[in-house]
Amino acid sequence: MKGHAGAQPGQPGLHLFDREGVGDNSGDLRKARATLLRPVYRHQWRGEVAAAIGCLEAYRPEARNEEWLDKLITYLREREPYIPDYGERRRTSQSIGSGQVEKANDQIVAQRQTGAGMRWSLDTSDALAALRTLHLNGGWDAYRVHRQMPSLLAT
Repeated sequence: MKGHAGAQPGQPGLHLFDREGVGDNSGDLRKARATLLRPVYRHQWRGEVAAAIGCLEAYRPEARNEEWLDKLITYLREREPYIPDYGERRRTSQSIGSGQVEKANDQIVAQRQTGAGMRWSLDTSDALAALRTLHLNGGWDAYRVHRQMPSLLAT
């Protein structure tokens, strides 16, 4: 049983709870979930990374693997500027997941670049993405006439 704290699946040492991190029996796991996982997730949901880290620091005397705990705390500190208040985003009907970004990548780049035998460099990928975005946004005619790309900044 593992709890996940915003890490990419499969990244070692970044899961909140596993047998190595909190103990060897299910009683330890249940206790850890009740006393630590819920508050940490609640703080993360609100974008309160410092409070989530505080919960983890308070758990330190009980942790059986401090290296694991240090990795998680470091992970959260490094990503603090990017962890939003998910509750506020939901209340204001803003997206929470990365589905829109992944769909955009699929439409703009992946469909075109995954053909049989195709090879792409970073430069040609960037150029293709720029032109494909231009096409999908209906700016192709203006580009042909004026040879200018539209601003990519939101206005």
